[in-house]
Amino acid sequence: MKKLICILIFGMTLLSCNNVSKENNTSISGTKTEKVDSLKIPKVSMTSSGSLEPSKDIILNRFNFSIVQNKKGDTTFLATRDAKFKTPEGYSVGDQFKDISQLEKNRIFKDPGYGYLIKLNSGWQLGFCEGNSCTDNIPTENSIIKWIQKHK
Repeated sequence: MKKLICILIFGMTLLSCNNVSKENNTSISGTKTEKVDSLKIPKVSMTSSGSLEPSKDIILNRFNFSIVQNKKGDTTFLATRDAKFKTPEGYSVGDQFKDISQLEKNRIFKDPGYGYLIKLNSGWQLGFCEGNSCTDNIPTENSIIKWIQKHK
């Protein structure tokens, strides 16, 4: 019986060490703690290989986009995975590589660790992710457009 009481007292002592008052977010030791739900973790977008930049999600002309802006507020990067968006050339996320004209396929380039991109005359780029690194292999005829982006 003594052993059980000692274990209970020891357990209660351990539990009380991390007790936090909900009213003022102060622990028993008096140090301030921060609620996890109040943390603001900024959204970032990968804009090229090894480049993560703060971004925000917007709806533009009924389409979902992520944008990156510079300090002046000018948009420097725009990307979408919204299949309803079409480039001026008529391409959408989900379209297959085989549906792209040969002239445009000839413009494909590899951004290591980011993906394969095809630059269109409109300035938009079609993004392909192949394999674990997104550049493990060149897109095949059945590869699909994963995202569409534009650098300004």
